[in-house]
Amino acid sequence: MAVFRNHPSEWNNHDWEILRNGSISVYWREEYLNSDIEWFQKEKYNIVRFDCATWTDEIKMHQDFYDKLKLPDYYGSNYDSLDECLRDIEIKDTGLIIAFEHFDHLQKDKRQILLAIFDSASRFSLLTGNRVINLIQVDNPYAEFEPIKACRICWNRRECYTADRQRTK
Repeated sequence: MAVFRNHPSEWNNHDWEILRNGSISVYWREEYLNSDIEWFQKEKYNIVRFDCATWTDEIKMHQDFYDKLKLPDYYGSNYDSLDECLRDIEIKDTGLIIAFEHFDHLQKDKRQILLAIFDSASRFSLLTGNRVINLIQVDNPYAEFEPIKACRICWNRRECYTADRQRTK
C-alpha cells in the first residue's frame, strides 16, 4: 500500500504530508495528535501508542516495545535489536502509525536514537511496499530535534510555526 498517486486528491492527506518530508511528525497539542490518529484509523492504519512518561527505565521501555509491537522472542531488548526487529514486524491494512506521547520525558540522546531507529524502520518499510509513520507528542512547545540522516524533523501542519505553539494548552 506504500504507493501514492501523484494527484491533488492525495496531496492534503495526512500520510502524504508526513511521508513527503520523512516519517516523523511532531505534536505539542494532544488534541491535534488525537485528531490525526482518528483520521489514520478511518484510513485503516493500525495504531500503536506509547506513553514515554511511564518509562521509568530502559527495561520498561524495551518491554513496552516487545509487547505492543509484537516483536519476536529473540528480541534482545537493546537498540540494535530493536533496529533489526522493526524490519520484520507485520504491517497490515494501509500501514502502521507509531505514536510516542510525552516523548520529551526521555533524555535527549535516547530521543535521537529512537527517532533514528523508527525513521529507519519507516524507510525500510516503504522499500517493501508498506507505510510506517511516527507521530511524536511533546509537552514542550519549543522542543527541537537534531536532523536524522540530513532530514529535519518537522512539526505537524497545524503547529509548524512557533507562533502556533505559543498559546497554553
